[in-house]
Amino acid sequence: MADGFRLAARVMAMDDRTWRRHANPWSGYSRMAALPLIVLAVWSRVWIGWWSVVPVAGVVLWTWANPRIFPQPARLDRWMSRAVLGERIFLEHRAEIPAHHRVWASRLAGPPCRARR
Repeated sequence: MADGFRLAARVMAMDDRTWRRHANPWSGYSRMAALPLIVLAVWSRVWIGWWSVVPVAGVVLWTWANPRIFPQPARLDRWMSRAVLGERIFLEHRAEIPAHHRVWASRLAGPPCRARR
């Protein structure tokens, strides 16, 4: 089974410049709306049938575009900026995170992943 985090990183194509832009608090906070919106978009199939593909595609497009449309922040000491940078560290250096932290980092990150030992 492929590592879900690596697959997501490849699909998102997040380079250094994109990560810096995503560290903008507006990008981080507005991206948090993606999960409830994707749930609502998928659930909309009950009301609008196959037309639900349109809102699902819109949320997927928003999720991809969001880290790219905001400017790089002037400061990186805000809570959301630090959270985004922490996400980047987690995704790029999971093998280096101590085992007792990896378990909770993986749980907080969402989908289950296998911790490397």
